[in-house]
Amino acid sequence: MSEQALRVGFAICGSFCTFSQAIPVIGTLREQGCDVYPIMSPIAYETTTRFGRREDIIEQVKALSDREIITTIPQAEPIGPKKLLDVMVVAPCTGNTLGKLACGITDTSVTRRAVFAGGGAAPAPTAPLRSQGHAGREQ
Repeated sequence: MSEQALRVGFAICGSFCTFSQAIPVIGTLREQGCDVYPIMSPIAYETTTRFGRREDIIEQVKALSDREIITTIPQAEPIGPKKLLDVMVVAPCTGNTLGKLACGITDTSVTRRAVFAGGGAAPAPTAPLRSQGHAGREQ
């Protein structure tokens, strides 16, 4: 790795049952010297579920990234033109978000950044983790 830290956009979508697997990756990236910019979809940011209180999730993401969370399209807009990211990760990536990315729909902070990640960032790898109770879930 070069002397300058890798700038990673880490986008989180509403696959709440996989937050416990995805969010700690932010800490791992930071431990490896990456500069992590957290981005959350509105649903992921605003919703409390049986998998966690929104306040606790927000605090965990902020603490691991040491940054404020990008949650709106206006907050996400400058990232591309200012070339603030080297790579963009979407984890977990819901089927809804994956479909939007495939069609170029940019109606959330996550899809806006991922579709236009080319503004200095590499294409967005996605991580559609298996949901609990999913029909394809391994037994």
